[in-house]
Amino acid sequence: MEHLGSVYPMQGWRAQVCRFMEGRPYKLLAFITFLLYTVGGSTYLETLGVATIVECIGQVLLLGSLLISILLSYQAKAIIFRLTALLSIFSIGILVQGLSIGTTVRLEASMILIGFLLCGSPDFFSLTFADMASKGISAGLLLTLLLAVIGGQSLVGFVGEGGLLGFGFSCGMASKNFAAITAFGALSVQIIWCIRLGFKNCFQRYIISALLFAVVVMSGSRTTQIVCLFFFSLIIWHFFIPYCKASGRRGLAKWLKRVLVLAYIAGSMVGLLMVTSSGTYAYRYRGLTNYLNMYGNDIFHMLFGNAKMAFGNNSLSYVEAVRHNTGYSGTVELPLLSVLIKNGIIGLVGYIAAYVWWIIKTMKEERRESRGILTALIGSLLISAMVENFIVNVHIVYMPITFITMWALVRHQTNDTEVKPLFRGEHFA
Repeated sequence: MEHLGSVYPMQGWRAQVCRFMEGRPYKLLAFITFLLYTVGGSTYLETLGVATIVECIGQVLLLGSLLISILLSYQAKAIIFRLTALLSIFSIGILVQGLSIGTTVRLEASMILIGFLLCGSPDFFSLTFADMASKGISAGLLLTLLLAVIGGQSLVGFVGEGGLLGFGFSCGMASKNFAAITAFGALSVQIIWCIRLGFKNCFQRYIISALLFAVVVMSGSRTTQIVCLFFFSLIIWHFFIPYCKASGRRGLAKWLKRVLVLAYIAGSMVGLLMVTSSGTYAYRYRGLTNYLNMYGNDIFHMLFGNAKMAFGNNSLSYVEAVRHNTGYSGTVELPLLSVLIKNGIIGLVGYIAAYVWWIIKTMKEERRESRGILTALIGSLLISAMVENFIVNVHIVYMPITFITMWALVRHQTNDTEVKPLFRGEHFA
């Protein structure tokens, strides 16, 4: 810490930020940001007409933190260049659609937040920030639940094709799927911290994790449940099996490895069967095929997107506008459809490039523990993308909390030409 003042420019300000990141205000910022972000999904606040305002305050706080992360980075120029390139790709389709200024600003704001999350800097985010963000999400879910109870709103809804329990618990949010994936995002961070602490002094985290896991189970959201199983299977593979080997339980380690290999094979086959034969999943893919059947030969809209069709009429919501134009025999949840509409094929290339960059970054991670967690996190994101648009949707906290955690995990203290952490002790040994 002491060397910052004598080696790098802006050292006084950086040193102050270092102290800020080690103090309570830093934790409070993370907690409040994600508390507001989560509560913005409350159906009760939506009936009061303030849900969007609350969500926007949380997003502005997060965007401010992301901006600070770039200003602090020792690779600021490279990051700004990368971010500018990605945002240009995301924005081309939106800017050429002839949308109103208000709609353009709103769409560009979401693209900026997505771009910052994908290609921003890790310097401001630590596992401490992710931990407090996770607790903020947990508190936000509890608050949305209480608000729904106070407002007399239903907490359960219909679950397509039966579900695990026959009903879907929404936790006071607009959708059971939103509640489930939000809970999983917070749950994954708590599990990471339990691993980091060697599962010692984790009683409070076990309680929080159990409650979050209960939301996932009771939600009836099959996608999130599959993602959750995948995440935990990789945690067992990367952490529990090596622990068994180290503790002399090699027989158990071999048995678990074989079970997981068979589970991956069986899970892949069952997942493929579900996607191809499930009525609800087929309904979602039909939304994509409907769009391609209507606009597949329209070079302009395929390249640059169809934002004017989806957002040009302020009297219709995004879902209503798309289905009104492409047909009601399909839905709009698929991320591929969402990207094609907002950004076109050009924007899709940007998303693919960003995620490939993260996959390569994960594969090159030298620390085994961090690499295992990163694999579980980005793998979970990609699996969710098969049927849900969580991976490209910043209105749900799952994507932001996951990328903040990933940025925290890739922080290095290496040579002077690379990104440096601003304080020590925040990653796995």
